[in-house]
Amino acid sequence: MATELVAKLHGGAAEREAAYTELFRREAENYANSGSGSGSGSGSGADSAFAEIAAACASPLCEVLSKPVAEVSVAEYHRASQLLTALIGVDPVRMGGECQANLYAAMTAPDSALGEMLAKEPATLTSEDVLTAVWGGYAQLNVMHQTPRAFSAVVEAAGIDITEWLGMFLPGSFMMNVATPTDDRNLVLLPRMLELLKAPEKLPDFALHGVLFAITHGVAARPAVAAKLLENDALTVLMDLLRQVTPAQWVAAAGAARRPHGSALMCFNQISDAVQAGGGDITSQLLSSGCIDILVSALSAVEQVGADNVNGMIVTVGPLWMLTTLSGEALDQIEDKVRAIPSALRYCEDHPNICNMAEFGQTSGTYASTIAANLYGRDEDNTFGFARECAFSSYNLIYPLLTFQLLWTESDIDSYIVLGTEYFRCETWAALVTLPAGAGRGMLNLCISDVRKCKHAARPIVW
Repeated sequence: MATELVAKLHGGAAEREAAYTELFRREAENYANSGSGSGSGSGSGADSAFAEIAAACASPLCEVLSKPVAEVSVAEYHRASQLLTALIGVDPVRMGGECQANLYAAMTAPDSALGEMLAKEPATLTSEDVLTAVWGGYAQLNVMHQTPRAFSAVVEAAGIDITEWLGMFLPGSFMMNVATPTDDRNLVLLPRMLELLKAPEKLPDFALHGVLFAITHGVAARPAVAAKLLENDALTVLMDLLRQVTPAQWVAAAGAARRPHGSALMCFNQISDAVQAGGGDITSQLLSSGCIDILVSALSAVEQVGADNVNGMIVTVGPLWMLTTLSGEALDQIEDKVRAIPSALRYCEDHPNICNMAEFGQTSGTYASTIAANLYGRDEDNTFGFARECAFSSYNLIYPLLTFQLLWTESDIDSYIVLGTEYFRCETWAALVTLPAGAGRGMLNLCISDVRKCKHAARPIVW
C-alpha cells in the first residue's frame, strides 16, 4: 500500500488527490482506533503499520509542497500541507526525521505557493495568504516538536548535527527576523492570525498548530509587532484559547496533534520578550490579566503529567523561559506567585531531560535552576534545597578575567554556562531574541557567600 500511495504522490494532480483522500481516511481511522492520537510514537498492529505508510509518504509530500504554483495550486498546497501535518502526528519524532531536510527545502522554494505568497507586497496579502503562511511549514514543525525532547529528538532522528540543522532552520523560518528582517509582512499577517484564534473551531483541522507557532516566531524580537498584537488584545485572546482545555493538556505530549492549545504559552513568552526589547514593561499587564496565574498552573501541571509525557518545547519555551527573562515594576509580585510552587520548580530542575534544544542549554533543568537562583539564591538558610552533594567548580564566563565559583551539580553548571554564554555571544539561537535584563541575576545570587548550600564548603564562596 505504501508503494502505491507514494507512486500516486509522484503522479499528476488527479493521482495526488486520490492519495490525499486515502491517507486522510487512514489517518482518521488510525486516530479513532488509537483513541488518542497521542503523537507519542507508533504502536503495534494497525498503528505500527500505518506509521510505516506515513513515514514512506513524508518526503514525497514535502516534494509536492516544493512544486511550482503552476503545477500545485494554492488550494492543493493547503491540502497537502494539512495532510503532512496530520501524518506527522502519528509519530512526530520519526516523521520529523524523515522529512526534515525536504520540509525546509519546501519552505524556501521560490516558485511554490508559499514562495509566491512571500513575494507579495504586504499590503496585498489576502485571507488565503494568511492560511498559506500557516501551512507553510509552521503547522508541521509545531507537531513534530511536541514531544518531551522536542527539537533535539527530531535532529537526532534526522541523523544530522545541530549546525547542519540550523543551516536549514534559520533560512526556512520565514516569520523570524533572521530570514525576514523587516516587520512589514508580520504586521499584516499576525493580527489576522490572532483573529483566527478567536474562533478556533472554524479553522481547518491541524491549522491551529500553524497559527500558534507562526505567531511565536513572527513576534520574536519584534517590538512593533508585539505592540500591534497587544493593541488587538492578544493576551485575552490567548488566555481564552488556553481555557478551552485543562492545564495538564497544555503541557502534555499526548493529544497534542489535535489539541495544540498549550502552544499559546510560547506566544506569551515571545510577546513579553519583544515588549521588553523595545524598552517596555509588560509585567503589570501580565499580572493583572491573569497570565502569570496561567504560567504557574502550567508549571504545576508538569509533575502531574510526568517528565516522560510532557511537551518539552511548550514547557521550556513557554513558562520556564519566560520566567527567567521577565523584568519590570511588577516582578516582585510575579515572583511571589512563582515562589509558592517550589515543588514544581524542583521537579523541573530534577528532570533536565525535558528540553527544547538541549544542545543549547534549553532544558527544564537549566531554566528551573535559573528561576530558583533568582528566587532563592541569596537565601542563607537554603529554603529551596539547592544540591548539597556538589563540588566547587570554576568557570570562565564571557571574559577571560571574570571567573565565577559556583555551587551546583556539574550537569546544571554545564547547561547554565552554555545558556548564559549563548545569550552573550549570540552565535546561534540567541541572535533571534533579546538579552534579558536580568540574565546574570541568578548567577550573581549563587555567588553570594553561603556555606549552607554545600556541606563540603570549607570556606565561603567568593567571586
